[in-house]
Amino acid sequence: MNTAPRKTSPSVIIAAALVAAVVAGTFWIAQLEKRIRVLEDQLHFREPLSMFTGRERIVSADRAVDGQHLDLRLTPGGNVTNRFQLRGHYKIPEAARPVAAWVSQWTPRADMMKFDEFYLVPNADTGEVELVAKPRSGETIDMTFDVHIFVRDYPGLIRR
Repeated sequence: MNTAPRKTSPSVIIAAALVAAVVAGTFWIAQLEKRIRVLEDQLHFREPLSMFTGRERIVSADRAVDGQHLDLRLTPGGNVTNRFQLRGHYKIPEAARPVAAWVSQWTPRADMMKFDEFYLVPNADTGEVELVAKPRSGETIDMTFDVHIFVRDYPGLIRR
């Protein structure tokens, strides 16, 4: 009986190493895919987003109405913060929730400098979008601007 150690060929060793690398790589890729799915769920990437855009006009109380319907009229008096609910101005479905909102394209451009505060606040809990406007004392304002609202559409939301 031959008791000498048996030599393994280099090709068998290489093949075994390749099989081990493929198995380990497959496991590692599966773990990465699982982590990506968890992150997507946390960041809500799978939920579709919609954007609603509209044009608003805001005027100070001392301006003449000139026969047009004005949605946003600033409260007369000094340093008063005005809050306007904007959700009703847009056809945003009840089940949708705003996640971001901003203003753009205001005219005249100089009127934006007449505010101490002017920004939109989306509230995902209540579904409201609020415009906060605090004009500087003694300023006369007659400004139009675009409002952009991103909303998250929840599953089962029927869009018409």
